[in-house]
Amino acid sequence: MEKVSPGGSPARLVGGVVFWVIMLFVISAAIATLNIPALTAFFGLVLSYLPRVIAALVIFVVAAAVAGAVGGLAHRTMGDTPTGRVVRAGAPTLVMAIAVFMILTQLGIAPVIVTATYIALIGALALAAALAFGLGGRDAARDMINSGYRKAQEQSETVAEDLRTARERGRQDAQAARDYAEDRSGEDVRTGTERGDHAVTGRTAAHPQPGGTYESDQPGYRTR
Repeated sequence: MEKVSPGGSPARLVGGVVFWVIMLFVISAAIATLNIPALTAFFGLVLSYLPRVIAALVIFVVAAAVAGAVGGLAHRTMGDTPTGRVVRAGAPTLVMAIAVFMILTQLGIAPVIVTATYIALIGALALAAALAFGLGGRDAARDMINSGYRKAQEQSETVAEDLRTARERGRQDAQAARDYAEDRSGEDVRTGTERGDHAVTGRTAAHPQPGGTYESDQPGYRTR
């Protein structure tokens, strides 16, 4: 607010608006007392236009406060650096420029021209930003793309190596399981064969004895 109006303040501005609103109503009452039709009609038009003026003043006050807050924030965060100075000067200017267009639209001053100018300025800013990024950030964008491509290649190679390792481990585990199953089946076959041999040997080793008693060659084997 100080930058826009040196020595001014929001309180003083609001006080001035209230003063002139009261004065306009007093003048309106005086003109109505004079009963002059032309003057009464003119002052009626002025009073009908007054809400637009008040809205424009409110927009101006809010924009000035926002511009000052943005400038102060840029100064606190970025300090007295070159970028900080640019932001501190550019951000409030942009806010006030937008506020000027809003005020002119609110007052109804050449709305077609104001709207066209606003659209042209926004388009010019967007084009300037696109050109600045396209020309100034071309190398940076190329480096970013190349870096991302290299990282993707490295990741793909790592994933392929992990898959090969996992496949080889799976093959080894399957082979170990088959070997274990074959060993177990061989042991079961040998165990069954040995048990059958023992049974046959026990039956053929028995000899008949007098009295119907059979005595085996194996110790402790007797039967009747």
